[in-house]
Amino acid sequence: YGEGLYVYTGKRLYNYGIEDGLSGNDIYAMTCTNKGEIWIGSDDGINICTFVNEKKSVRSFGLADGLPDQIITALEADSNGNVWIGTFEHGVVYYNGSLQRVTKPFESAGLDQITSLEIFDGVELWIGTRQKGAWRYNPQTGFVRKIINLETGKRSEISDIIADVEGNIWISYEDGILFSAHRPFELLSLNIGEVQALFASADNRLWIGTQKGLYRLEEKATEISIPLRIAPQYDWNIRSIIEDQFHNLWIGTLDKGLYVLNPSSGVVKHIGQGWTMVANTIMSMAAAKNFIWVSTLEGVVYYPQEKNILKEIKNEFRLVNDPWQSSLHFIYHVFVDSKDRAWFATDGNGVYLIDGETITRYNGTDSLVLKKVHSICEDHRGHIWFNTPDHGLIEFDGYNYKSLSLEGGLSNTTIAAMASAGTGDLVIVHSKGIDLMEPDRRHFMYYNDEIGIKEIETELNTITTDSRGHVYVGGKNLLIKHYASEHELSIHPRTHISRVSVFGQPVDFTMLHEFRHDENYIAFHYVGLWFTSPQSVNFQYKLEGYDLEWKESKDNFVSYSSLPPGPYTFSVMASENKFFLDEPVSSYSFTIDKPFWLKEWFIMITLLAAGGFLYWLIKSRERRFQKQTLLKKEMIESQLQAIKAQINPHFLFNSFNTLITIIDENTESPRVAIEYVEKLSDYFRSILQYRESESITLEEEWELVQNFGYLLQKRYGSNLRLHMDPPKKDAYILPLTLQMLVENAVKHNVIAKHKPLDVFITIEDKYIVVQNNLQPKANPEPSTQFGLQSVVKRYQLLSDQKVIIDKDNNSFKVCIPILNKSAE
Repeated sequence: YGEGLYVYTGKRLYNYGIEDGLSGNDIYAMTCTNKGEIWIGSDDGINICTFVNEKKSVRSFGLADGLPDQIITALEADSNGNVWIGTFEHGVVYYNGSLQRVTKPFESAGLDQITSLEIFDGVELWIGTRQKGAWRYNPQTGFVRKIINLETGKRSEISDIIADVEGNIWISYEDGILFSAHRPFELLSLNIGEVQALFASADNRLWIGTQKGLYRLEEKATEISIPLRIAPQYDWNIRSIIEDQFHNLWIGTLDKGLYVLNPSSGVVKHIGQGWTMVANTIMSMAAAKNFIWVSTLEGVVYYPQEKNILKEIKNEFRLVNDPWQSSLHFIYHVFVDSKDRAWFATDGNGVYLIDGETITRYNGTDSLVLKKVHSICEDHRGHIWFNTPDHGLIEFDGYNYKSLSLEGGLSNTTIAAMASAGTGDLVIVHSKGIDLMEPDRRHFMYYNDEIGIKEIETELNTITTDSRGHVYVGGKNLLIKHYASEHELSIHPRTHISRVSVFGQPVDFTMLHEFRHDENYIAFHYVGLWFTSPQSVNFQYKLEGYDLEWKESKDNFVSYSSLPPGPYTFSVMASENKFFLDEPVSSYSFTIDKPFWLKEWFIMITLLAAGGFLYWLIKSRERRFQKQTLLKKEMIESQLQAIKAQINPHFLFNSFNTLITIIDENTESPRVAIEYVEKLSDYFRSILQYRESESITLEEEWELVQNFGYLLQKRYGSNLRLHMDPPKKDAYILPLTLQMLVENAVKHNVIAKHKPLDVFITIEDKYIVVQNNLQPKANPEPSTQFGLQSVVKRYQLLSDQKVIIDKDNNSFKVCIPILNKSAE
C-alpha cells in the first residue's frame, strides 16, 4: 500500500510503480491467472502485469472495460482463466476470460465492501465482506447465501477466507478470531421431530418425511434454511418417498398405504388397501426405468412407469408371484442399481434380485451367510454392498462376497443407512457419526465431533443422493448434507519430518546425511498435518536398519540411542483413522560412520601389522629355537669335554697319587683320606648332575668349585691359593664355567713354592670375575681351545652381555655375566 508492486526473481527485486504504468501505488489485492498474468486491484481499477525476460508490461482494466467500481478490494482467478472481482461499493462481478466480458453473476442488496474471495472445489465462491459477514455463491444453483452461524456479537469484518486441501474453509476476522468449517459436511437443525424419509427430486429439491407429514427444504439468502410443510391437511406417517417420470411424488406411509402428490398442482391421490394389491403398510420404494417397486407387508408390487398414476382410473399394480411372494413380505429396502435391476433386502431370507423376468436369491456362502439385510447400495465400480447386522458390510462383485467389519476399518457395525456419493465414496451412517469409505482401497475417514456430531438418531435408510452426488442424512430434528466435491480432496495427513537432533542439538538434515560414530543419539520430530481433526492423527514410524517392524504412536517425537554404525532410513506416516494402508511416507536417510578402528583402511593396516608381527614372531621363534639348539649342542659338547677333562688318565692318576700320599701321611688317622674321597665323589657327582642343566645357581657352582679347589689344594698344597667371594642369591651361571676357568689357570701356569698361583673369584656389579696371576709354563700343555670359546658362544646365545677376556703381562682375567633367571 503506497509502494506499488514488487517482483522477486530469486536473485533480484524489481519494483512496479506509476512510472511503469500502474494506475496507482495503493494495491489491495492480487491474483495470478492461468496465462501467468498478475491482476492487481487498486483504487483506480485493475492493472494486468507481466514480467518476461526482466521486461515490465502493464495494461489497465477499468470502468471503460465494464467494471462497475474503480476501487478493487479482492481478486480470485479460477483454473479456466476467469476472474472473480470484489469491489468496494458494487459487490462481486465476474470476468469471463473466453468472452472477455464483465458480468454481475448475482444480485444481493447491500453486499458490498468485499474484503476477500476464495473458490472452493473450483465451483463455489466464498465471499468475505467488511460489514456483512461471509457469503457463498454456487453458480450451479445461481443462489447466494449468507453464512448465518458465523455471526457472533458485532463481529462482521472479515479479513480473509481460504480453503485447504482437505475441504476446510478458514475465515479470519479483523479482531484476530479464526473460524474453520469442514465444507463437505453441513448440519441443519430442524424442528419437525424424527426424520423417517428423505428424497432429492429431479430438480434437486429435498423432500422430508416425518411421523406427522411431508416437508420441503426451503433455502433462503439471508436466513437459515427451513423445512416448509407440504399438504398440511395430511398427517402422513411417511416411511418412503420416490419420484416417477411425471415428477409425481410417491409417498409411502406406515399405516395408510400409498399417496401420490404432484408438487406443481398440489393434487393428491390416495392408493390404500382398497386399491388392487396395495397394503396399508409400505416399507420401501424404488423407481426403475420401467417399473416402480413397492414393498408392503403383503408382498412386493410393481407399477409401470409409462402410466401417470394420477390420470389412471384403474391402478395396474402387479404382485411378484410365487414361489417368491412368501419370502418378500418384509422388505427393509428396495434398491435399483445402475443396470436397472431391483434388489430386495429381506428380514431373514437374504437378498433377492429381479432382473427382467428372472428372480435370483443371494444368501452368501457357507462361511458368510446372508440372512437379515437392512440396506443395499452400489459403488462406482458396480459392486453391490449389503448392510447386515451379523457381518457388518458385505461387498458383492457378482461372484464373490467379502465382509467388512471393525477389523477392516468400520467404526461401528450398527449401520442405519448408507449411500454412494458423487465422489465415489460410500457414506455410512451409524449412531456415533458418519464414515466415508473409498471402496477401491477401503480407506476410511471418520466424522463426528469435528463436524458437530456427537450422536445421530437416524431411522433405517433415511438417506438420499441428489443429481449432483450430494448425500443427505436425516435424524431427529437434524439434517446432514455431505457435499460431493468435484475435485479430489486430500484424504491423508501431510506428514513432514520437522526436525532431526543429535544429542539434543538440531542439525540441518536437509544437507547433513552422515554422522560420526559417536553422534549416535538421534531424535526425530515429525508432524501429521490434518486440519479437520488434529487430535485424531496417529503415526507409524520405522528406522530401517534398526527396527524390525513399524511402530505406532500418538507422539510426534521418537529418539534412538547408541545406534551402531551403518546406513539407516527413518520413515514416518500419519493416519487420521488408525488404519495405515497407503498413507504417504516421509523419509530421511543417513549413515553413522564406523570408528576408525572398524574402517577398512584401519582393518587392512591392522591385518598387515598383525601379519608382520606374526611373521616376526615365527622368525623370532625360529631364531630362538636355533639358539636353543645351538646352546644345547654347545652345552653338551662343553659337558662332554669337561667330563673328558676330569676323567682323563692324568687327572685320575694325579688324584690317586694324591690319595696315596694322604694315606701314607695319615696311616694312623684315615679321616683326611676319607674326606678327600668324599670331595672327589661329590665333585664327580656334581658334574654328572649338572651336565643336563642349561644354568645353575651361583651357590651350586660355588660348591662345585670349592670341591674342585679342595682336590687341587691337596695336590699342590699352599702353592695354590683359591680366593672366593660369597655367592649372590637368585643369580645363575652356566654349569662348570668357573670350574673350567680354575682348571685352565692350573693347567697353563707354574705352581711352585717360590711361584704360588693365586686364583681370585669375585663379584663385580653384573659380572663374576675369575682372575689369576700370569706365570706361564716353560713347556705348556697342549690346549684344545674349546673350553673358553664354548663359554663365550653359550653366553652370546643366552645374554645380551658379552664375556670379557683381559690379559696383560701380570694377570689373566675373565668376566662372566651373571644370569638373572634360569635358562631352563
